[in-house]
Amino acid sequence: MVMIVRNNTITTKKTGNTWILLEPNKKHIRELNETAGFIWSLLKKPTTPDVIVKKMCQEYDAPKSEVEEDVARFLREYKKLGLIEETA
Repeated sequence: MVMIVRNNTITTKKTGNTWILLEPNKKHIRELNETAGFIWSLLKKPTTPDVIVKKMCQEYDAPKSEVEEDVARFLREYKKLGLIEETA
């Protein structure tokens, strides 16, 4: 089973509904919207894509098929950027 977690070198701060991520190597600041921030908050501890989808469906009362696509896209992009990583 694939477990995913935040890259621990990323500094995270939540202000209201907005999440701010600071990438130390690139000196880049990234701002997440509420939905992306919700996913990011779930990645504080190792979790699976299925758990993320389940919690997103509950939180936003959204169809599973739509949520699965959005979560998969988020995880692909953030893995490619090095913001999240797979763990055992």
